[in-house]
Amino acid sequence: MLVIDQISKSFSNKKSHKLALDHVNLTINYGEVLGLIGPNGAGKSTLLRIIASILSPSEGSIYFEGKDVTTSDLIKSKISYISVETGLYEQMTPYECMFFFGMLHEINKREIHKKIEFLAQKFKFEEFLHQKIKVLSTGTRQKVLIAKGLIHEPKILILDEPTNGLDILAAYFVRETISTLKSLGTSIIISTHIITDIELCDQIAVLNKGKLVYNNKFSEIKGKYSSIEQLFLEIDSF
Repeated sequence: MLVIDQISKSFSNKKSHKLALDHVNLTINYGEVLGLIGPNGAGKSTLLRIIASILSPSEGSIYFEGKDVTTSDLIKSKISYISVETGLYEQMTPYECMFFFGMLHEINKREIHKKIEFLAQKFKFEEFLHQKIKVLSTGTRQKVLIAKGLIHEPKILILDEPTNGLDILAAYFVRETISTLKSLGTSIIISTHIITDIELCDQIAVLNKGKLVYNNKFSEIKGKYSSIEQLFLEIDSF
């Protein structure tokens, strides 16, 4: 179980002070998908980065399996944060990049090779495996980025706009992968504006101006709102 406990984050300089997150509380069970939505600037990316231990919270803690995510290297190794902003090493090939991250996670070399072949085939970028990443299209880079994040079979998967820029088949495989990982007990967090991604979720959390303004099971949301679009339209009123 992933527990987000009273997380706040402030950014300050000599001229200003901004409260990006204000005492956010959430719980994601094993094998559960949380959809994180909200307008631009709501604090979604900040929260995702804190869960991934890229940022430290100003207040609060995050626990997985009863251990503090920010202080446990073992728990950190079970997290995968996939975002366009994390980027790729452009001078590497997809194969070199994925192999490097597999080695970082201490996976057997033969097993890394098998995983790369499998993921490249599923995401349809086999023909680009040995080309420099800098020459690849935006969509192909996104495929490589997602594949890289799955190389170590994470227990906590954080996805920031995972299907943005993907073709129909690659987006379908991302969603199939999410469903498979969910069945294996992976805790998954998705930040997205794409309706078909949101429909994968077990619960929805709405952030607005740094506050958690709404949190409910997706099944109950469908009973309350005529569509997910209606929920989006009502965010500013929360």
